[in-house]
Amino acid sequence: MSDGTELLFGKIAVKLGYITADQLERVVEQQLRSNPPVSLGYMLVKQQLLTQAQIDEILGIQQSSPRQASLLGKLVVSHDMVSQRQVNECLRDQELFKRKGYDFRLGELLQKKGYVSLEQLDHVLEMQGKQRMVCPRTFEVHNVDLGVDAAFCPTCQGQLQPKSA
Repeated sequence: MSDGTELLFGKIAVKLGYITADQLERVVEQQLRSNPPVSLGYMLVKQQLLTQAQIDEILGIQQSSPRQASLLGKLVVSHDMVSQRQVNECLRDQELFKRKGYDFRLGELLQKKGYVSLEQLDHVLEMQGKQRMVCPRTFEVHNVDLGVDAAFCPTCQGQLQPKSA
């Protein structure tokens, strides 16, 4: 669970074998329709798919992760740029796009929905030690470590250029 992608509650539950990916998908779809919104953990307990002890274990894993504080979603919420609900909405959208073969980063979705400005996104990326760079051939935008002398596009191997707002 050290790659950062396993910090999402549902993914941790699946990795621990508490629920299946199909169960997670079904409950997330129900969660999207819930009004008022409820947490994924609440829905999983309500449907008797998880116990409170399992919820507590998963939350402990999330909170003990050394990368947790640097996650973009946590940073934009903790700096009052967006609400947790907006981050969750974009994370769900990100997962839906991924299933259709599209790879959108969370910051990209937050910006496209108008939840954060490009300036705010750049500020948060800088807090993570990253910067946006663009490939002049493919126009793909990539997050690259600050201070890197040369970065290359994974698609065409062309050299990335600093992205201006």
